[in-house]
Amino acid sequence: MSSRIDWSILTILALPWLQLLIYRGWIYTASHLIDPWVYLGYMLQPAQYLKVFAGTYYGTRLSWILPGHLLYELLPPIVANYVLHLGVYYLAAISLYLILKLHFGWRTGLVTAIAMGCYPYFIMAVGWDYVDGVGIAYCLLTMLMLTYASTSRYWQLALLLSGCSCGALLISNITWVFCIPSLLVYFLCSNKFYQKRALITSFQFTIVGLIISIIFFGLINYSINRDFLFYLPSINFALSSVGKPNPFTQDWSNWLPQATWLLLPVFAFISSILLVWLNRIRKIILSALVIGFQLCFILFFSLQVILELKGTIFLQSYFYASYSIPFLFLAIGSQLASVLERLRKIEVGLALSLCIIISTTFLLVDPVDETLIPYYPDLALAYCCLYFFVGVCSLLLAQSRIPRKVAVIAGLVLVLTLTTPVLKTAMLASDLGRRNQQEEDYLATMDANKILQSIDPEIKLVFWYDGNEAHVYRAIASTYLWGYRLISEEFPSLSTPYLSIEQVQKQLQQHPKVVILSKQTYPLSPLVKQSLSKAGFQAKPLASYPINRGQRSFTMTVIEVSKI
Repeated sequence: MSSRIDWSILTILALPWLQLLIYRGWIYTASHLIDPWVYLGYMLQPAQYLKVFAGTYYGTRLSWILPGHLLYELLPPIVANYVLHLGVYYLAAISLYLILKLHFGWRTGLVTAIAMGCYPYFIMAVGWDYVDGVGIAYCLLTMLMLTYASTSRYWQLALLLSGCSCGALLISNITWVFCIPSLLVYFLCSNKFYQKRALITSFQFTIVGLIISIIFFGLINYSINRDFLFYLPSINFALSSVGKPNPFTQDWSNWLPQATWLLLPVFAFISSILLVWLNRIRKIILSALVIGFQLCFILFFSLQVILELKGTIFLQSYFYASYSIPFLFLAIGSQLASVLERLRKIEVGLALSLCIIISTTFLLVDPVDETLIPYYPDLALAYCCLYFFVGVCSLLLAQSRIPRKVAVIAGLVLVLTLTTPVLKTAMLASDLGRRNQQEEDYLATMDANKILQSIDPEIKLVFWYDGNEAHVYRAIASTYLWGYRLISEEFPSLSTPYLSIEQVQKQLQQHPKVVILSKQTYPLSPLVKQSLSKAGFQAKPLASYPINRGQRSFTMTVIEVSKI
């Protein structure tokens, strides 16, 4: 029985729990953000939101919304949050492990999966409620099914499932359409190396799976709001964005110096190009699989660069740059496969320990705290050092006269030397007590939503609060799609940079019931009445609801406004 246990998978399963012991805040969405909380709102009330907010592209991402809704229906909120995000973590990491194990061996699969599981921007992607994490998981699952299609006798079923997974991937965010060329390159290389399935037949099975996935989600959407073409808002939004610069685009000089999420991809991109060049010019012996993984990453990262030059934010935003993670780690794993498969178990354990050390360092620093941005380059440098360490081992092991132990020790000394100041920086920057408030923010948001669902089944309330008083107010408002139901973030003033006074007046006329989030027990102060009076409104209180979660204590007051 013990011989059938895959201890590598057990190691992968244990890793996020170790990370949670170090810092459990990574598995919650930071309260000052907007879009991730929007998806939580959809997960909590998908039927109502798909009707009330029909036509928004948020609601088309059913391959993320519906699994979350199912978990929140079956489990308590905090358990559902853990299961949802750990599920995404496991799906991505185990898929990566199995792909590389099938091609190269368990050592390559395990070390690479643990390295990705410790990668700061992977942890961020799978830990919040935005759609990039589940996209990474669906992408790797699609590639795993394509791998089975090349290596298994049940290749038709594997291709069908790859199409279903690819459909879920595209539904999670239409932006993933840019990974299709890399997926095609991967299947062509893998198929050529193994069974050489008929390409036309293979594509037919994949397309059928893709259609099944789209029909499945279309039928669910039709059962809710009688609209089968649920994906049109995403398509229309994408088409309307073609040729137009993203409104959030910044000058390169403003974002590139802080873009630590590009350090490892750029480092790997250069090494991938060198490897392909050496294979072609110097005729070094590399399998088609190794070259295929390099080409997949080179192609996808090149597309990201081109799109960034066209005015998008594919590189300047870490949540779009994270889309390269599947191809990034497959490229890295295949580069290092020759050395990793020659390591003994104790040396594999050393490599895994280094990954975990780097991960621990990162988790001691809040990944979303803007005040700690100056520390990010050090942390990213530490991770690149880990990559460089394995690369040094590869070069040394290629020399038959140098024992493996010498190579490993040399690399270890290099890493520890370069990361010592990073460890010190992280220790000084950490504030675990403050950062663990993310769990309190999440629970306070869930408490508020439970009350809102009972008093506002038609989703008509609007929000008014002081954004500087507590970030959790924005989290609560964002579960109502934020800008769609916002009065002002500058309570007691009605002025806001997001809406003109005319838009505020229109919002109040359409939605006269307002939720005031404040630490004041009676928020209808003279200043509030004065602000409403200037806009031509008066108000009366309807109900108040206290919210208390640890250090998060405030009152949610509902008022009704009317024209003077």
